[in-house]
Amino acid sequence: RGCFPPTGTVMSIVAPGMVERWKADVIWYETPKAAGGVDLALEGGDRAEFVKGSFGLASGLKLPPSLAHPEGQTIYFKDKQGRNRPRYVVCVEQILQLPILETVGMADEVIRVAKSFGISPEWLCVDRTGNGQGVYDLIRYNWGPVCGVNYSEGASETRVMAEDEGTAKDMYDRAQSELWFALKSFMEFQYCVA
Repeated sequence: RGCFPPTGTVMSIVAPGMVERWKADVIWYETPKAAGGVDLALEGGDRAEFVKGSFGLASGLKLPPSLAHPEGQTIYFKDKQGRNRPRYVVCVEQILQLPILETVGMADEVIRVAKSFGISPEWLCVDRTGNGQGVYDLIRYNWGPVCGVNYSEGASETRVMAEDEGTAKDMYDRAQSELWFALKSFMEFQYCVA
């Protein structure tokens, strides 16, 4: 009973219903920044995926029609006193698969796709786990200071949410766990929508 479940763990952290619940249009308070992330796959049967999104201050969300709200619902973010208050939001807008390429070709393709979406190097995060390190290094050298994440490294020294009692390093074993549980928290408290 104490064994880590071999399959289905990700689905139990971020349940499919949670993703469906936060499909929404963002009411931006200011013009958002184009942002992106790349999950590299250089070997095996997986394909690399590029996620295009936006990040910025938002006033609220427009939710699509549902059984409870047939006309849809508009939610404005509030502070503790009930006043409207913008908050930072990440909106995932598109996920596309990249072609299977070798290291140099993959780096060039990631840069091309990022530029086509208007994403600057500072707003792109690249998987640098394993073989991804080479792609990440080439992108930094040829284009600029992209962010890199090695999922097998230890968790960070920061708090996922301001209310957390400990840092991510206190709560999680690796960056991989930190990111999954952070995503769950961001979705739960309406900081991340699709």
